[in-house]
Amino acid sequence: MKKPTVLSVCFALMFCVSFASSAMASDENDVLQVESNFVKAINTMDYQLMSSLYWHSPDTSTFNPANDPFLSQGWEESLAPGWKANLSSEGNTTVSAHNVQAIFIKDDVAVITGYENVIAVDTKTNEQTVANQRVTRIVQKIGGKWLIVHDHVSVLPTQ
Repeated sequence: MKKPTVLSVCFALMFCVSFASSAMASDENDVLQVESNFVKAINTMDYQLMSSLYWHSPDTSTFNPANDPFLSQGWEESLAPGWKANLSSEGNTTVSAHNVQAIFIKDDVAVITGYENVIAVDTKTNEQTVANQRVTRIVQKIGGKWLIVHDHVSVLPTQ
């Protein structure tokens, strides 16, 4: 049997490193797409899209100061009804995301961080509410798809 040469080992290593970098870049794009789709779901009031972004589990949770209670847990028990109500309410909400980053904790777990500017207009009164908030979303690759397993929102203080 012929022994591998140093050159063939180097090519093999370069291929592996290149493949790993490419896979990591692809995962990062997929994770960032979760945030992009989250914003799109709110702006288009698309419950089906929003639903597709979350892990449908009793362990899925969110911390959101707009919710009562502040901690909501369980997709079916809490999050789904909340999103159905929010995305079908009378009003017009526009969200824009800024400084969005993906930080990988493990190959299949990442944290999305960023800021969102939320402008809500009540269609009946034409009253406008503006909020700037920090967001942290923990996503996990489950069944080959990046899904939100925890969501945390905190409103930035006004100046």
